[in-house]
Amino acid sequence: DVLGSRGLGDVYKRQGAMYKNGLGTEADMNKAIGYFKRSAELNNKNGLCEYGKALLLGDKDIPKAMDCLEKAIRLGNLNAKRFLALEYISGEHIEQDIDKGIEMLTECADFSDPLSCFLLGRIYFKGEFVNRDLSRAEKYLLMADKDSGYACYYLGKLYQEEEKYDIDKAVEWLEKAVNYDEIKAYASYSLAKILLEDNKYHDTQKAIKLLELSAEENNWASFLLGRL
Repeated sequence: DVLGSRGLGDVYKRQGAMYKNGLGTEADMNKAIGYFKRSAELNNKNGLCEYGKALLLGDKDIPKAMDCLEKAIRLGNLNAKRFLALEYISGEHIEQDIDKGIEMLTECADFSDPLSCFLLGRIYFKGEFVNRDLSRAEKYLLMADKDSGYACYYLGKLYQEEEKYDIDKAVEWLEKAVNYDEIKAYASYSLAKILLEDNKYHDTQKAIKLLELSAEENNWASFLLGRL
C-alpha cells in the first residue's frame, strides 16, 4: 500500500545515509547508492534526491540522475531543487545554464530556505555569475540562517561597502561572526581593520588580540600584525 511504500522508502533512504556518512557503520558509498536506489524506486522524494545526486556526482548516468532529481523536485524536495540549481550555475556535471540556475535558487530562497538565501546572497555580493547587486545580497543574506558564521561575515563585509556603508551594522555582524570557528580567522581580521581606523570603535589593543587569534590561519592578519 501507499503508506507502507512511503515508510519503506524512508527506511531505505536512512540506511543509505548511514552508509554514505559512516553513521554507526563503516562508510560504503556503493551500499549507500544501493539503498538510495531502492528508496527512489518507491518514489520516495528524499531517496530520489540522494540517488540522483549520487549518479550525477559520480558521472554514472546523467540522464537517470536528472530524471530522479526532477521527479524529487516535483514531489517537493527542496534539497534536490537547490542542488540542481547549483549544478546549472556551475556547469560542472551538466550543461551550464546560469539563468535557469539562478531562477531555481531564487525560488528556493523565496521559499525561505536559509541555505539558498545564503548562497544567493553571496553570489550577488561577489558578483559571481551575475552582475553585482548589493541590495539583493543584503536581502538574501538577512534571510539566511543567523546561526551561520558565514552569513554574519558576509553581512559584516557588505556594510563596509560604500553603497551600503554602516559601520555599526558592520561591527555588529563581524562581532557575531568571530564566534564561529569556520570563519573566525577572516572575521577577526576584518573586525581588527575597523578597530584600527579612526572611528568611534577605534581600539588598538582589541585589534591586536583579534589579529593574534587569526594570524596562524590568515596571512593578511599575520602581515598586519607584523606592521603594528
